[in-house]
Amino acid sequence: MNRWTPEKRRQLGLLVFGTLVAVAFLYLTVVSYLQSALKAARMRLEVARRNLELTETGLRVADRTVHEIERDRRRLQAFEETMAKGDQYLWVINSSLELLARHDLHNVSYEQPQPATMQVPPAVPYGASDFYINGWASYPNLGGFLMDLENQYPFARVNTLSIQASAPGLASVNERQVNFRLGFSCLTQSPPQEQ
Repeated sequence: MNRWTPEKRRQLGLLVFGTLVAVAFLYLTVVSYLQSALKAARMRLEVARRNLELTETGLRVADRTVHEIERDRRRLQAFEETMAKGDQYLWVINSSLELLARHDLHNVSYEQPQPATMQVPPAVPYGASDFYINGWASYPNLGGFLMDLENQYPFARVNTLSIQASAPGLASVNERQVNFRLGFSCLTQSPPQEQ
């Protein structure tokens, strides 16, 4: 390098300096732009991967939810099959015959159902009626009847229960039996008609 003239050394220095400036310019413009584009592409890829995982999870949950909705729809249909519909007076008699026989209730009489007000959401097609049953039974039989009524008809709610021991001079079926009056509200499949 000592044999080079000062002009050549200056030209070589300018060439090296120009090359460094060109490389720096390329790095700052092209390479840094490509790096930021690559970083943005990685971020988009990560977002797309998360969205894919979320969608896959949603599909798994959707399948399970569809099965749960179908199961609940069948369960609701089964409940609705036991709801009062049509002639409600006839329904309460037919629905309670098996329970009455199973629990040995005597001299049972029914009153005409009356429209009732229950807290039923406005978007469901259900109404409500009050039903009253009178008769004679022993305490254990009456308790068993009430338990079976509430278990077999989960949409029924006991409102009143009056129990009266047999008074002197009144003939009862048995000394250990009581006179009862049971009032309960029950959802009906359609709003009850005024009678």
